[in-house]
Amino acid sequence: MNRKTIRIQKHHSVGDLYLFVLFGMLAIFSLMIVILGARVYHNVVYVTDQNNQIRSSVLYLTNKVRSSDQTGSIDVTEYNGISVLQLSNIYETGNYSLLIYYSDGAIRELLTDTPDTFDPSLGDVITSAGGFSASISGNLLSFSVTSDDGIVYDMHIALQSSQTR
Repeated sequence: MNRKTIRIQKHHSVGDLYLFVLFGMLAIFSLMIVILGARVYHNVVYVTDQNNQIRSSVLYLTNKVRSSDQTGSIDVTEYNGISVLQLSNIYETGNYSLLIYYSDGAIRELLTDTPDTFDPSLGDVITSAGGFSASISGNLLSFSVTSDDGIVYDMHIALQSSQTR
């Protein structure tokens, strides 16, 4: 009689455990990389959004100044203890001033026909910011916008018209 030998393979539990631990470590490290990447992406989007918001506001203010660039229409003055960039224009309905200023953590603008009765709470918010300042010297208007993060954006505009009244 021929006897067939039956082989019984023994499973090596150490080898299986090694593969299981290796697979587990791969899964954990993959998850950590995905979480880290998501956090980096979130921070990049946040910083880009903040930068674009401030830069857009600076360009908005620049366009407001350029559209008001007429003789004697641009001035930096103070109302109620707040430094104000005043852009005056004459319309069919009368003389109006666009007041641009910093109040309550935001750069604001207020279109008014009576700037002497200035109330900073009535202005529309342009953007939240850490600060705003403006100065005029001859035909050079300079203003600075400080972001909430403390980054200062300066703009210098050479006015085309004389600003003496």
